[in-house]
Amino acid sequence: MIDLRDIHLPRRTEAVATARAVVGELAAWLGPRSEDAKLLVSELVTNALKYGDGNIQLTISGHDAAARFVVCDEGEATGPQLRARPDRDGGWGLHLVDRVADRWGVVPRTSHVWFELQLL
Repeated sequence: MIDLRDIHLPRRTEAVATARAVVGELAAWLGPRSEDAKLLVSELVTNALKYGDGNIQLTISGHDAAARFVVCDEGEATGPQLRARPDRDGGWGLHLVDRVADRWGVVPRTSHVWFELQLL
């Protein structure tokens, strides 16, 4: 895996747009998965803003066949969990990640959420 981007995002609503722009810079490499990557990164950064603490970090790594995205914040979390039933108050973000990403997970006892997209 090659690290392509590692950026710190301040805890402001602009963090979502900044994260999307960073992913957009990699559109040629991501190919048809570019929009999926933007959507999922947006969801995870929004979750970090809504539920986390401190600065947010976005790390993007990969190789020719796959891209890996990690979003984390400075909060001490037991880890985000997929809600059994999302409702109008939320819970949809991780369901999108679950449906769109090829693989995803949470680093135990942290707020680090990752997902992978196959590029070939």
